[in-house]
Amino acid sequence: MGSRARTRGRRLDDRETLFSEHEPYGAVFHCVYLSDAYRESSSKAKILLFDLTYQYRGNNNGRLVLCPNEKDLKDGLTLIERTGLSEPSIYRAAAELEVRGLIVCTRRGNFARRVSRYGITWAPMDRAEFDFAFPLSFERPLHWWRRGPPDWYLAKLKIASRTHRMVAEKICGSHTDNQDGSTVITEITENHQ
Repeated sequence: MGSRARTRGRRLDDRETLFSEHEPYGAVFHCVYLSDAYRESSSKAKILLFDLTYQYRGNNNGRLVLCPNEKDLKDGLTLIERTGLSEPSIYRAAAELEVRGLIVCTRRGNFARRVSRYGITWAPMDRAEFDFAFPLSFERPLHWWRRGPPDWYLAKLKIASRTHRMVAEKICGSHTDNQDGSTVITEITENHQ
């Protein structure tokens, strides 16, 4: 067959790159990068999402950690050291990413040293040694980055913490008036010139 059979007419890439050294890498698909959820995210949320993508190894989605002061076993750095964000900024950015549907919390932490676990929504979840907070498919990604998380998840977020509630109301809007609990109807007007 000759020398073309191995490459099927394409040139072999023999440049020195990190790909050729089999260095692990994280990927964000172009459709996710160009999505409204990503583009409308704050810069701090984007930094945090970049770190979650760094943590993702292809077999640990749903087990990613956002503990600000705990050292990572792979690199020995804390999340604060890797991102340069403060602890409150990390919590607000994580809440924003959840509300926008870019990440999902698969297990909420508590004060008994149980850490929260997260997953990115453009990759399928991987099995874990713990039970997830709700049933998930291990075959298909959630794709919540496209249209946002479902209403039932947003409702869970609003009761998860004050930060989640504030971020959800800022991004999604408040459905009730704070004074008497009545429904607020927003009016959309077009600007004709």
